[in-house]
Amino acid sequence: MKPTILIADRNPYVRKFLQRELINAGYEVLPAENARQVVLLVDRAPSLVLIIVDPDLPDKDMTSIFEELHSRVPSLPVLVHSHAAEDKERYSGYGIWFVEKRGSSIEVIIRTVREILSGR
Repeated sequence: MKPTILIADRNPYVRKFLQRELINAGYEVLPAENARQVVLLVDRAPSLVLIIVDPDLPDKDMTSIFEELHSRVPSLPVLVHSHAAEDKERYSGYGIWFVEKRGSSIEVIIRTVREILSGR
C-alpha cells in the first residue's frame, strides 16, 4: 500500500499539479479545497501519513486548522506550502514543516516529504 498524502489548496491548478507530481513520486493523494474537507478526509483516511496545506484556505484560519488536526491526530505531520515566508514563523509553534511556493518548489516538496516520512 502506497503512503497517502492529503493536499489542501484552494487553487484547483495547484492541487492538480501537486497531485500529479506526488502520484508520479509514488504516493496516493487525496485532494481538498477547504478546511472542512481536510477534517473530513483526516477522519476517513486511516492510511494518511502527511498533509500538505496552503494556509489560505477559504473557510477557516490556519491556527484553528492546526489546533483541530493536532487534537485529532497529534502525530500527523503537516507541511505548509505558502507564498509568504512569514508563515514559517507564524505557525512554528505547531511543529509544522514549511516550503515556500516558487518556481522549483515541487522538487523541494518531494524532498521534504521524503525527509518527513523517513523520520517517522
